[in-house]
Amino acid sequence: MAENKGKLLLIEDDEGAALLIKDALEAEGYKVDVGRTGTDGLKQLGANGYIAA
Repeated sequence: MAENKGKLLLIEDDEGAALLIKDALEAEGYKVDVGRTGTDGLKQLGANGYIAA
């Protein structure tokens, strides 16, 4: 894995797409958390220090 570039929140309801995107972003050095719905994403977004969602 590349150097840590920051923490991202990926909101994607398609599990296969989420896995592909997450793997690609992690290969570029990002820490990626996944929210499956907008509601889940909003809950995670609040206090986790993401650089982007």
